[in-house]
Amino acid sequence: MRCPKNKIINPKTGICVLRTGRIGSDLVKSKQIFTDLDKYNEYVEYRKQSHDTKTSRRRYDLEQKYYKSSPAYKEAQRQRAKNRAAFVRAGLVKKGDGTQIHHKNGNPTDNRMTNLIVVRNVCEHNKLHNKRCDDDLKK
Repeated sequence: MRCPKNKIINPKTGICVLRTGRIGSDLVKSKQIFTDLDKYNEYVEYRKQSHDTKTSRRRYDLEQKYYKSSPAYKEAQRQRAKNRAAFVRAGLVKKGDGTQIHHKNGNPTDNRMTNLIVVRNVCEHNKLHNKRCDDDLKK
């Protein structure tokens, strides 16, 4: 199924809606513009898949188009940059030193300085999130 030029697919219902309508204008703002149901279904299936590199290939084009360009993602990136800049100003980290900022309570929107800590590297950060790191795989 393909929508006419003045309509786009509502991701929640899979039905064509007017681009200029209430729902359509929100979708256009969030850059979730699908005009072809097959492309929409491809994206939905992709999002459902595991991102295990051994079994599936990441579709960076879909991620960029529908996730990384979304206002929510951009706001999260702004917050990460703001936190990092505060730690740089405080002299706790340097640009390019490989350190990461971790939220103690696991809530990425809680950006109080008392909730943020500096971790040395990606591996240490992964361990805080109970994920495996490359060093564990080498052993």
